[in-house]
Amino acid sequence: MLKRTCSLFAVFVMVIGCSDEPQIPQDGSVRIAPDAIEVQISEVRDDTGACVFFDDVYQDIPINVTLLNSNGFSIGNARISLYLDYAGNTYSGLPVMELFHDVNQNGVIDRNDELVSEAEDDIFRIRTGSVDGSVMVLLRLYLSCGFRGHLFVFSGPLSGSISIETRAL
Repeated sequence: MLKRTCSLFAVFVMVIGCSDEPQIPQDGSVRIAPDAIEVQISEVRDDTGACVFFDDVYQDIPINVTLLNSNGFSIGNARISLYLDYAGNTYSGLPVMELFHDVNQNGVIDRNDELVSEAEDDIFRIRTGSVDGSVMVLLRLYLSCGFRGHLFVFSGPLSGSISIETRAL
């Protein structure tokens, strides 16, 4: 019985030890740059006082996410999840922000299929780079109407967020 238990334990340790998945330490951290986004805008209002939305007035902002261990070294090839959250009292139902995966890493949104998160989308999941432990996404902010929201990032026990706001003058 003891021999059988030891054999099963050895197999279990080998399976866990051979995993490609990096261990995410509880004392690590998530670094998001920039650490907050605030843009001042001029809103145009219609006769009823509602904000007029322009889909061709926007700004694309690169967001870099890095996972770090407790010593400050990046963790490569780790799964991370990102999602956008809108502050309910400022969300008008308009597509005020969208998250894009810059597939070819040229810093430009080239195609609509790079869109990974907007108002009704699920969480976007991706792996950090195997060498630098980071991933870059592009946040498109529409600059017609004021709103507040957050970008949330999590991986294993680690999480982080940044606040996002377009504020009407």
